[in-house]
Amino acid sequence: MPETAILREKILEYKEENDLSYRTMALVIGSNKQEVYYAVTGKRTTKKSNLLLTKLLKAYGIS
Repeated sequence: MPETAILREKILEYKEENDLSYRTMALVIGSNKQEVYYAVTGKRTTKKSNLLLTKLLKAYGIS
């Protein structure tokens, strides 16, 4: 999905700029680090993964 690729890039960029771990990101949205890692890196592109991306964008105010 090209549209989620852009979202993943934005999240990864934000993660790097703010020195965040996958664990920290997972705690903020109430998930686990493995699920967040798979969603953000694109290793999983399920509906649940897309929901996690949306939660991350909202939680960190990424647009």
